Formats: sequence, C-alpha cells, structure tokens
Amino acid sequence: MKFACRKKIHIPKEFNIFCFIFLLLSMGIIGCSEQYKIERMIWRADRAADPIIFNEGQVTDFEFDKAISMYKGILHKTSDSAYALNVKLKMAKLYTLKKSNSLARQIYDDVLKTHAQRPEVGALVLFNKAQSFEIEDDWPQALKILNEILIKYPKTQRGLTIPLYIARYYKKMDDKPAADLAYNQAREYYQNLINQYPQTTAAILSENLIINTYLEQNDWQQAVMYLENLDKKYKLGPDTLLVLARVYQYKLYDQAKAVQIYQRFLRDYPKHKMENVVKRELRLLQGSQ
Repeated sequence: MKFACRKKIHIPKEFNIFCFIFLLLSMGIIGCSEQYKIERMIWRADRAADPIIFNEGQVTDFEFDKAISMYKGILHKTSDSAYALNVKLKMAKLYTLKKSNSLARQIYDDVLKTHAQRPEVGALVLFNKAQSFEIEDDWPQALKILNEILIKYPKTQRGLTIPLYIARYYKKMDDKPAADLAYNQAREYYQNLINQYPQTTAAILSENLIINTYLEQNDWQQAVMYLENLDKKYKLGPDTLLVLARVYQYKLYDQAKAVQIYQRFLRDYPKHKMENVVKRELRLLQGSQ
C-alpha cells in the first residue's frame, strides 16, 4: 500500500536562524521581566520598611507585619541567593528594631548555614548577631561572638574593626581600666597582623586603626610618634598628614611644628581640596607668632 507523498516545503535557512535568534531574545526578555518583577517587589517592601527604620521600630503592628509579609513573599518568589540574602538581612534588621532579637538571630543562623564560606558576609552576620545580644545587655555573649569573628574572619573589613569596637564599648561604659586594657590588646592584635601580612591591605588598615587607638585615648604623644614613624616608612598621605598637623596644633600646642607640616602639605599636595583650609590655618598660626 502506497502512501501519498506530501509535498516537501522548503524553509529558507535564513528563516531558521531568525527563529532561533527570536527564541533567544524572547527567553532573555522573559528572564529580564522576572528579574524586574522581583526588583519591584523589593522596592515596594523597602518603602514599607522605611518608616520602621526611620522611627526605630516605633510603628504599629500592622505596618511591621506588612513589611515582613512583603519580604517573605519575595523569598517565596525567588531562588536567587543574592536577592534572598539581601531580603533576609533586611528582615533581621526589622526584627531587631522591634526588639524581636530571637527571631533576628534565627535569620542570622540561617544565613550562616549557606554563606559561612563568604568571609565578608559571615563577619557581617556574626557582628549583627553580637549586636542583638548587646542590645539586650548580654555583653558576655556579644563578646563571645565578636571573638569568634576574630578567629574566623580576621582579615575582613568588619573583622579588623572588632578589637577597636570592643575597646570603644568599655570606653562608652566609662570603664577606664577595661578600656585601657582593650586598647592595648587592640594595638597588639593589629601589630601582629602587620607583622604577619606586611604590605597588604589588612596591614595598612591595621596601621590606621592603631592611630585611632591612640587618638581615642587622648594619648597625643604616642599618636604623633606613631605617625612620624609611619611618615618615615611610607610618606604620609594628605589626610593623615592633616591629622598630624592638627594634633600638634590643637592638642600639643606646638605651633611651629604645625606650621611646618601645613607648609609641607601645600608643597606636596598642591590643588588639594583642603588647600584653602590649610592656608587659613597657616594664616592664623603665623599671625599669632
């Protein structure tokens, strides 16, 4: 039995290529559309969260529940880890503002399960978790977590601030012996990092943090000694040079030294944005001599 042959239809090669390109474009458009939809949802949720942040959590339960519900809806809509991380951290912040710290910590623990291998994220999440305990006046638990950051994520930007953060806590609590000890420990910690990782970003940041420890303790002599040594080692940049000049001018009242540094600033960094400020300081100093 013979079947009737259907006439073969010739489809131009160009048409096939056009269809393939159109398919790719369509897929891209659909993808972009979904991404745009999620971003719009996040934008709306952020607008709902703004009053909570602005009023430091002092809003109605309806406003709070609405923002949380919107963020939860986003998590159900997307599997994108970047979006999910962003949303979860915002939810945790809202819970903290509403003093629901246990719920905030549940989110932080959940984030750590999937992002513990990302140092900057891990350090940030642990820091936020530590602050949730600090808010509850549970400093021992907060300190335990802060020290965990130093062990796990020492070279992250957040990790580098932890020794100074601890010292500032004791200073804020007006516990001078504990603050002095913490500042000394911070300097020791930073110096060890400098020795262990010389010529790295962590080392440079550690040197700046050591300067801060002296300034915050009003130890002006040690501050200028450290800055002068750094100047011999690197040649100070404009911002740090101004710090040195102002310590001489306003804290040690060494006007001659301040004039010398300001003059060097104008010579080494002409057309700097602080040029007019430096010139004004020079006129004041030279007029008083």
